[in-house]
This record gives sequence, C-alpha cells and structure tokens, in this order.
Amino acid sequence: MYRLVLMLVSILSAAGAQAGVRGCDVDSDYDLRIGAQELEFTRPQGVPASVLMRGGRLIVDGREVALDPADVRRIAAFESEVRALVPEVKAIALDAVEIAFAALTEVVRSFSDDSAPAHARLEHARADLVTRVRTADSTAHFDERFVARTVEQLVGEVVPLVVGNVVSSAITAALSGDRAGISEIEARAARLEREIETRVETGARALEARAEGLCPRFARLAELGASLEYRHADGRALQLLRMDGRTR
Repeated sequence: MYRLVLMLVSILSAAGAQAGVRGCDVDSDYDLRIGAQELEFTRPQGVPASVLMRGGRLIVDGREVALDPADVRRIAAFESEVRALVPEVKAIALDAVEIAFAALTEVVRSFSDDSAPAHARLEHARADLVTRVRTADSTAHFDERFVARTVEQLVGEVVPLVVGNVVSSAITAALSGDRAGISEIEARAARLEREIETRVETGARALEARAEGLCPRFARLAELGASLEYRHADGRALQLLRMDGRTR
C-alpha cells in the first residue's frame, strides 16, 4: 500500500514539474512589468533597482538618462520585441497549465469514488490560473516558476483526496481478504502512471520545441541590451537579460 501511495504522489508531482517547461536558459535579476506605455524592470536588491523604457527613452532609478540616437533605436527595438514575445510566452504557459490539469483530472477521475468535489476544485483553480496568466502584466505572474508553484500547491491539496480514496478501497479489500482487489488497484495505478507520464512527456516535448523556437529572439534581446552605449556611473553595462545563465 505504501508503494501505491508513493506512485500516486509521483504521478501528480510530475504534472506540476512538467508545467514549468523552459526551452532555453534566459535569466534576469529583474521582474518585468509590461505597461501600456512602458516596460519596467525592478528588483528587490542591487543597483539599479528600477529600469524604465518608454518609447526609446531610458529612466534608471527615477532619473532619465541622455542617450545617443543609436541607443534610442536599440531601446525602441527592445521594447517592440518584448511586446511581440509576451503573447507567445503566455500561450506556452497556458498550454503547460492545460497539460498539468489534464493529468491531475485524469488521476482524480481514475481513483476517486466521489470525484465531484476534487473536479470542482481543479476546474476552479484551472480557470483562475488561466485568467491570471492571460491578464498578467508582470513576468512574476506567468513565468514557469509561477505556474509550477501553483500546480504544486494543488498537488498538495489533491493528493490527500485521491490517496484517501485509494487507501480506503485497499483497506476494505484487505479486510475482506480480497487480494485480487488489491492487485487490481495497484495494477490500475501502474497503468495510469505509464499513461500519464507518456501524455505529459509528449506534451512537454512539444512545448519545449516551441519555447526553443523563441531562443533566438531572447538572444536578440540580450544582444540589444549588451550593445547599448549607455553605462552606469561606475562603468558597468546595463544588463537586463542573460543567456545560458552566464554573466556577459
């Protein structure tokens, strides 16, 4: 029975893990807010704490800096590319949500005698998460960490419901001496694990390919930032994005 519980937890956890698909390693110390007229990069620690781009203008920690014409064009191009990327990144995040929730729903359907409460909880959470991703204006609200955290929280809520049903059925079978019943529960869990893993992995690979297709565009953003002539007072370049986790 203990093995069966672990198996169910692993199925549900896999859905949460696969929701955080990353196609290429794009890193930043900043959260990005996409406003109607500006892009705002902020971070809790470090200098500068705030970088604002607005129509080719650059405002660092509340102070507008003088830019040469080439930097104005680079900033404008950066803004345009970010705005073009946001819908595509959100679409990938939304598809990851659907993959994760489909897996969770299938587990609930297969192992809950009364699955209505769990289904209602999942559907409410799915609709809420989809709305938040679609309307989010900050990367903190639709990146892979946010989606994964949300799904992991749901896993923590759903696992007790599913495990409770399975354990109850297994105890009933054990007390009645129904070894065939116990074996059937374990076999069903094993089949479901294989089916869910295949389904999630297939969907995740498709999302990985789509995310990887965006990598050249993220690299272009990193290059635009690195090519700015503007420098901080201490001579450092403005670094908003890093590729492959490396400092450039």
